Amino acid sequence: MRFSHRFLFVASLALCTAACEEEEYVICPGSGSVRGHVCNAASENFVPNATVTFTPKTIRGNCFAPVTVKAAESGYYVVEHIAASDYTVTYTTDGFNDTREIKVDENVKKSVEWPECVEPTGTVKGRLCDERTGLWVNGGEVSVSTKAGKLTTTTDGEGKFSFEAPRGERVIHVKNKDYEKDYNVTVAEGQEIIIGEEACEPVQHGDITGQICSYYDGESDNYMLAGSQVFVEMGNFYQSAETGAQGKFILRGIPVGESITVHAKHNRYSTSFTAKVNANVETPLDTPKCVDTSKIKIAVVTGYHDKFEENVLPALKFDIYQKYNHGDDRNLPPILNPSGNVTVIDGRNQDQHYITDTFLGNLAWMQDFDIIIFNSSAFQRLDGANSSVAANINLYLQGGGSIYASDYAYEILRISLRGYIDWVGSEDVPSGDKNGNSANQGGTGHGYDAQAIKAPLAAALGAAAGETTKAIKMNYNNSNWAVMESSQPAKTTVWIKGDAPLTNGNNLSNAALLVSFKPHENGGTVVHSSITIKSLDQSTPDMLEALKYIFFEL
Repeated sequence: MRFSHRFLFVASLALCTAACEEEEYVICPGSGSVRGHVCNAASENFVPNATVTFTPKTIRGNCFAPVTVKAAESGYYVVEHIAASDYTVTYTTDGFNDTREIKVDENVKKSVEWPECVEPTGTVKGRLCDERTGLWVNGGEVSVSTKAGKLTTTTDGEGKFSFEAPRGERVIHVKNKDYEKDYNVTVAEGQEIIIGEEACEPVQHGDITGQICSYYDGESDNYMLAGSQVFVEMGNFYQSAETGAQGKFILRGIPVGESITVHAKHNRYSTSFTAKVNANVETPLDTPKCVDTSKIKIAVVTGYHDKFEENVLPALKFDIYQKYNHGDDRNLPPILNPSGNVTVIDGRNQDQHYITDTFLGNLAWMQDFDIIIFNSSAFQRLDGANSSVAANINLYLQGGGSIYASDYAYEILRISLRGYIDWVGSEDVPSGDKNGNSANQGGTGHGYDAQAIKAPLAAALGAAAGETTKAIKMNYNNSNWAVMESSQPAKTTVWIKGDAPLTNGNNLSNAALLVSFKPHENGGTVVHSSITIKSLDQSTPDMLEALKYIFFEL
């Protein structure tokens, strides 16, 4: 059969007409973008993490499907490459729902902000100088925090910048590599504020040298503190140093000035003073500067084999305030020295319940003191003690109190703070056990070698500059004493190690002789010592100096 070309054309036209009546041919328009913040008009605050949905008012083909994005924590959102059209926009999150009408224009980046949440602004401008180098800050980030998030700009090659910041009290933060500085400003609506410098020249620096002490009554009567932190802090500037032997320090690279504030800190002890800094030289302090010890309150529980209150504390100029004899009620004894720091509590009576019940059983009384010192043999066994003793010891330490316990007084640590010290022998047996099962393994001996193995203590004992250890001599005056093992738990700091004579005739090499630890984060320190000084003629100069230093770790 043969068909004419005219017949085929007519048939095709009829088919096309039918089809095109069913579906409109759509040409998609160009796109634009929208950015802005989700605002709660009632509270005038931005809404974090809202779901933002753009729904076109006219659906035409596949060009106009709804678009959904998630706003950031600041409430900020961005929609890119969305077809130009009129949209209904919904903003939803827990407890919040709102709707707005937005028109998207072709090839336009549209910013949509609601007037209820727009903060009035002022202009902050200026020129920034890195005073250390004398150069303008080039490429520095200048930022300010607002409720819409962080606004930033960048300094140019001449250190200049300008941007709009919300009104009110603001902190303008500048950062560039290792340069950082803050400017506190008050921005007024529609007003201009200028920060920074007019000229840019390097700030000159110098050094401060001096000594830190716990007391100073002249060149021949003082105690200088090794291991103290000395620092200067001015805005974003911070420089520090640690004192060495004789409490000496050098603070280097301090900006010049007639009255620079210097801080010194050694654990709970601190002081501040002013110093002059001259350019490019070391400027010495006129006198040593002492930390304040006047407010420290110390309790000493006496024992038979140690006299910390008679030998160590007087050497540090701490005087006795009051003495409690066995059986005295709290607040009963007379005041011996109104300016004294030390309260002595009798622990030598065989009826130890005066200590365990009257003192350690009374947390409020314990908390009257910053430091509690237990002399050796203040008590020999606490297994039958008031059950509140261990709990009170831990509560006292958690509150920032510190404890020193020598030799036999390890019993207070054995029942309250297991796992921090490893003694020779069984720790399940009280120190009063006389059958050789407890930690009473040490024997008498004089002139034994030991080593201060921590740099600050070594410096306090006279180590040469650059040395971190110091050889010392030890005397052991008791026929039985609590020996610590050579190896101690990682959470415990060992300050002195040395050879220890044992009751079986052997020596234990490198026994831990002085240790410290913190059982509670942000709490007080515990020090345990094998060193006892019942009288100075039975000790060595090294033993006394070690205990004087370790006191300031409490």
